[in-house]
Amino acid sequence: MRLLILLLFPALAFGQKNCTGSVIDETTGKPVPYASIGLVKQNRGVSAGEDGTFRIEVLFPAADSFRISSVGYEPKLVAVAGWKDGTPVTLKQKGPLEEVVILSHRPQQVYTLNRFGHCSSHWHWVGLEAVYQRAQRIESPEPGLFLNGLELCKDGSESIFRIRIYDVDPVTGGPSRDLADTVIEVRSKESHVSIDLETYRIAIPGKAFFVAIEWLFIPFNEDVQVTRHKGKKVEHTYYKPAMRSVNDRHLKPGHLWQMNFRGTWEEAYQSYANTNFQITAKMARYGEKF
Repeated sequence: MRLLILLLFPALAFGQKNCTGSVIDETTGKPVPYASIGLVKQNRGVSAGEDGTFRIEVLFPAADSFRISSVGYEPKLVAVAGWKDGTPVTLKQKGPLEEVVILSHRPQQVYTLNRFGHCSSHWHWVGLEAVYQRAQRIESPEPGLFLNGLELCKDGSESIFRIRIYDVDPVTGGPSRDLADTVIEVRSKESHVSIDLETYRIAIPGKAFFVAIEWLFIPFNEDVQVTRHKGKKVEHTYYKPAMRSVNDRHLKPGHLWQMNFRGTWEEAYQSYANTNFQITAKMARYGEKF
């Protein structure tokens, strides 16, 4: 038995691989900060640093692939087999969204959706689940509006995260294409965060859209929680921000979705069925519709 274990150990060790690399813009050659690097088979991942570099341990290098993505870029699949340490990965920028012309700089009508009074004491974060985005559906009072701002509640510790705005997929009812092709990045230690989006000119074509939080799996956002299991201390790593939420039994199915590291949207777990993140959307109608 000992001989068998000794013979197997080198094979197991050889099966694991520590991969390092960087993500850069195909056109400019500049780093792509905080790109997502996901393992398709393992459904696990990390975020690149501000300088575009990353490090990740791969358990099944012969059978797995990296899915590398970032807002404003076409995602790319790269086989882990044969990966050379330090390899840079280039991402190609997506084409620009259709230009929207606004004749009036003053909104004719302003709406505030999903308003909340104070920040809740309930929160949710990511870490143990193999997801890095959660998207909440918001119903618009009419089509053809613009998203001018957001307010949200989170924990009071400092964190860096991104906001993503998605259209609704007519088939699945979940998130589909990005409605903002630029990075909306937030760094805050406040519990109540206000985000001005007027300069982004985010057009909402239909009567519903999704606001997503993209967590960055970087050391700055790590939060280690210690629990006990069978008398032993167990450490779990979570990633900030912890989003504040309220319980709402009247929410319709499909209001909350999550993206895994394979790049696939799925409805959030049943435990989130009544979860309503405290995200307020401020929308406006201008004189000219798009």
